[in-house]
Amino acid sequence: MLKQRGYNANDNDFLAATASKRGETSLMDMGLKLVNQSYVLVYDYFDIMTMDEYYDSKSIDAKSRTSNGYKLKVKSYLFRLDFDEAVAADFFKNYWTSAGDKDLAAKVSAFNQTTFKWIPIANQRVETEVTQYNADQLAGLKKQKSKEELVKQLLDDAMDKVTPQMESTNEAFRVKAMISKTKPISAKIGKKEGLSFDQRYFIYENQQRKDGTLFKKRVAVVKSMKVADNRQVTTGQSEASEFYKIFGGKVDNMGMFMEQKNDAGLNLFLGYTLDGMAGYTGRMEYFISKMMGDMVPAGKSGKGLTSLLVYVEGPYDNKKYPDLKDKPFEFTRVSLGIGKDVYLMSAVFFEPYLGYGIEFTDWTIEDEKLNFETSFAEMGLRLGIHLAPSFQLMGSYKYNVIFKRK
Repeated sequence: MLKQRGYNANDNDFLAATASKRGETSLMDMGLKLVNQSYVLVYDYFDIMTMDEYYDSKSIDAKSRTSNGYKLKVKSYLFRLDFDEAVAADFFKNYWTSAGDKDLAAKVSAFNQTTFKWIPIANQRVETEVTQYNADQLAGLKKQKSKEELVKQLLDDAMDKVTPQMESTNEAFRVKAMISKTKPISAKIGKKEGLSFDQRYFIYENQQRKDGTLFKKRVAVVKSMKVADNRQVTTGQSEASEFYKIFGGKVDNMGMFMEQKNDAGLNLFLGYTLDGMAGYTGRMEYFISKMMGDMVPAGKSGKGLTSLLVYVEGPYDNKKYPDLKDKPFEFTRVSLGIGKDVYLMSAVFFEPYLGYGIEFTDWTIEDEKLNFETSFAEMGLRLGIHLAPSFQLMGSYKYNVIFKRK
């Protein structure tokens, strides 16, 4: 069983084990290490309310009660099993059994009466909700989700909020792997470790200071483009997952390793438009590619599969016109669209995009209310440079096609 628990071992561990005198039995050591890295995550759900109870608590009128579902708060507690070398030695001495043991019954009885220590590691609190529009609402589905389906989705959403926070604050929860190949950058991790498409990893190299202490230096930042299915006991022949570089220097497979660094999948931009509707512009992008899963069959390369995103953009302008009594006009534009990042080299990429939007303004002259509105399609190209893993400098050119004026 301990050897099977060495399921967390990768191909490098397997090859090292088979080359040793103990052979594959040394994978038991991996199993023991895994036991000492066993965690329990406890969820405490409280303040659970149906939407009707929520509406009652806020004294919301019947007309505004448009949804049904649940809201709740969750406090999570993370514990680690204390199974260090001393505990392991005691375990093998007093509780380990094998066929033919003379004191088998005594060891089994002692094991059944013993307890093991759990060490508190972290705790956190989140709020979540799962709702759906009522069937009589315009956006409501005629076939509503059942209470059981809503509750299951509610619990899943709570876990989805807790897990990334645990990964960001606890190093043991972050996946690490050695670089196995550089063209493309590859590592022997995959679905077994929870790897997904377009997931971010940092690549490090261990270096030594003058005083002899070791530290890890970040070399590059990569994203996954092919996810290998390695959900089986390691045999030394598992397929590697592939990554593309978005920032950093040269990567080699002579000791460099990668470590999971989750991101929110969001880009936020603030810029200034020089032509057309000149003025400040805000833009938000969300990487929908993070929800696509693995799209590359076994044995095929994932080259060229990079981030796919949706965006919303909104410039604002305020102008005065002398022939209209210098009254200020406030122009607003909102557009939605889709784009794709294509990397030319490390840290340099371009993003073709296509979208649709509306532009409008309202003003009053001599008590007369006037307005202007138009819709348009937009297409453009953005050129980006990563100045840091989480900071980009962008330039953009776009062309609009006007559909309607009002």
